[in-house]
Amino acid sequence: MKILRNFGMQSTMYDPQLMLLFKNKELAAMISIHVDDIKFTGRQNDIDRLVKLLEATFGKMTLQFDKFTNCGMTHERDKSGNIVMHQDEYIQAFKPIHPKHYQGYDIDGPCSEHQQALFMSLLGAVAYTSLTQVWILVYIVALQRKNKQASVSDLKRLNALTRELMRNPQKLYYHCMTPTQILEVYSDSAYSREGDTAHA
Repeated sequence: MKILRNFGMQSTMYDPQLMLLFKNKELAAMISIHVDDIKFTGRQNDIDRLVKLLEATFGKMTLQFDKFTNCGMTHERDKSGNIVMHQDEYIQAFKPIHPKHYQGYDIDGPCSEHQQALFMSLLGAVAYTSLTQVWILVYIVALQRKNKQASVSDLKRLNALTRELMRNPQKLYYHCMTPTQILEVYSDSAYSREGDTAHA
């Protein structure tokens, strides 16, 4: 963090791990940091200088530009500039809770301490997919109400949700925006004035 501040970057109030570089009051570069995962964007010359600084401090970096995974989120950019973001690899690594951990238990009965730990661990992992799987939010909220004491049926519901998520993961698509060179202005000058205080 110190070397980035010396580089001229400053942390945002929203997240100290998100740092911005301004030049002449214009945003020139930004970087997000999570342990040893970093993601940055900006003007090419500033990126080159930033990479040189980081490599001089921490050693050779693995740089990936058009396809990379950061904190479980895969980013892919095509030649047109369109971007796809997904968590397919992260999601496919899930392991639903094995039936041996709840077979023979009363389905409406409370989870044991061990079952509750399994429930909370899997639910936390599944909740992280809400970054790309918006459809899952309503189910996550419902299951999070059981964080203190889930039932065996809640555990089975979480398993069903996890399996559906693994079967049908969604992707986010961001199409490259190409700004036009036409400025359209719609004025109200065609309307007549009504009195001294109001306009139609």
